[in-house]
Amino acid sequence: MGTTYSWYYVKNQGQTREDIRAGVAKLPKSAVDPALEFLTRRVVLEIQKHLDEIPPEQLTPQLREQAAAQIRKMERGDAAYAAFRPDAPFFPVFATQICEGYNSSFRDCKGLYKIFRAPVLAFSVYDSDIAFVSFFDGKAGWDFASAPEGYEEYDEELYSSDFPDFLLELCPPESRDEVRSVWDDPSCVFADDKVTEITGILGVPMLIDDDPRRGLRTEGWEIVDAE
Repeated sequence: MGTTYSWYYVKNQGQTREDIRAGVAKLPKSAVDPALEFLTRRVVLEIQKHLDEIPPEQLTPQLREQAAAQIRKMERGDAAYAAFRPDAPFFPVFATQICEGYNSSFRDCKGLYKIFRAPVLAFSVYDSDIAFVSFFDGKAGWDFASAPEGYEEYDEELYSSDFPDFLLELCPPESRDEVRSVWDDPSCVFADDKVTEITGILGVPMLIDDDPRRGLRTEGWEIVDAE
């Protein structure tokens, strides 16, 4: 099973760290019943206890780390945060409900536009096979997909298979040929790699809540929580 994930980027229009913090507080979260939250914590404690009892030879380090990551996710529950750097072209925002296991569209970007009052760019991947990019500029929105030839497991009426020209306007002029090449590259097997390369060219992090730094390329960025 590959990765299914979304990454959102709000255009930097001079927002302050306080503006971003206020927006993060409005990012979507699921409503959790207090009794369910209590039960979840009890389950986490039981899992942790039994995980520690399993002999090392019966559980590989990789599986043990994967189990620990799932425990951290259960403990954490919903998360919402952003990364801030005053001179960046965009700042990334994360919310569990719209990022983990989710594919974005311009409608989601429009929802974030209403919160941050600035254009929103989004990338996502489906099962590591398809890369999507969406954009809402405040008036109109667009959705595009880069999929292997013959791959049909996405909404072709929503996502165009053409090249997303708006990407060229959002990246540095000297990088436009590179962005086009990466997006159209048929030899790029994993959609995750395609998105990683393009966000790297744009100079923005990829927020991933499971990462202890809370994402890739966050050096030099300030993590901004709701509180």
